[in-house]
Amino acid sequence: MTWLYALIGISALIVIHEAGHALAAKACGMKVVRFALFFPPIIFRRSWGETEFAVGAIPLGGYVRILGQSPEDEIPAHEAERSYAVKPVWQRAIVIAAGPAANIVTAIALISAILMFDGVSKVVPIVGAAGLTQPAASVFKPGDQIIAVDGIKGDPDVLVNQTRSHRCAGRPTKGCVAEVPAEITFIRQGQEVRAKVSPRWDPTAAAMRLGFSFSVKKEPLGPIAAVGKSTLLAWNVSKSSVKGFLAIATPEGRKQVSGIVGVSVVTEHAFKQDLVYALELLAFISLLIAVVNLFPLLPLDGGHLFWLAVEAVRRKPVSQETLGRAVAVGMVLVAGLFLIGLSNDVVRLGGSGFSTGR
Repeated sequence: MTWLYALIGISALIVIHEAGHALAAKACGMKVVRFALFFPPIIFRRSWGETEFAVGAIPLGGYVRILGQSPEDEIPAHEAERSYAVKPVWQRAIVIAAGPAANIVTAIALISAILMFDGVSKVVPIVGAAGLTQPAASVFKPGDQIIAVDGIKGDPDVLVNQTRSHRCAGRPTKGCVAEVPAEITFIRQGQEVRAKVSPRWDPTAAAMRLGFSFSVKKEPLGPIAAVGKSTLLAWNVSKSSVKGFLAIATPEGRKQVSGIVGVSVVTEHAFKQDLVYALELLAFISLLIAVVNLFPLLPLDGGHLFWLAVEAVRRKPVSQETLGRAVAVGMVLVAGLFLIGLSNDVVRLGGSGFSTGR
């Protein structure tokens, strides 16, 4: 059933994107003729009010058809004022930008909900059960709370840095023992205990270690902190996504591109692991939908916004001939990106598979 959850999740993000366009269009007095999930041929349709809701057979996205958005539209005289074409540039720009905006808001909302209810991972100065080795294993037990190293108190980073300040005699080699032992103050079952433990050199970490790892706990955030953190995270992820797409110009960058098959498989794997991770991934995909759609290429939303900006500067519409050439170039580039992603998906399906990031 996880494949069904993945399909529903990705489809929901597409519906949210198109709903952004549709709701903005209606708010600006435009007529929404069709609201479609997936591309034609149409396999299901039903009218609700003045809008036809449809489902296509090709699961590569969705679209909203607004009266007058296409130059071929026949516009009845009594509906002329509800045409996309007669609306001012700023209203048309709002309608186009509303799709990516809806995906961005959805991503921030999902991440915020996760931070509020599941919490953010935080390292705490408590000895964890995993990775407990010598010399720590002879002194500590899982659950012991470390409060100071050599009398120095602080957060886990401070305690680790103090431990690493101890040195072996001579050149560090695997397992060499510190000349001076570290004095550890910790609490066990409510009692304060002190013990001297000699850190050892760990070549993997390239540092002196006692032989244990701190525990990690989830700490829920309040609404304001959650929204702030999720907004910053969304910004950073978006910047990284843009850099990743710009890297398509390089062979290595092209190898990292995934298509709809890869996205679907990874999402299904995420639902198999746990719901929280699946929601995190859907938030990332929602951001990705927004970022891709904001690229200044027709027929993407970013392309429409670019030419609307040109129209605003020129104070007159751009010719259909110019837009037609822009659409042709954009379609070639978008198709090329799709083929690169599909090719990579096929290779991964037949080889190393897809990484879920965990």
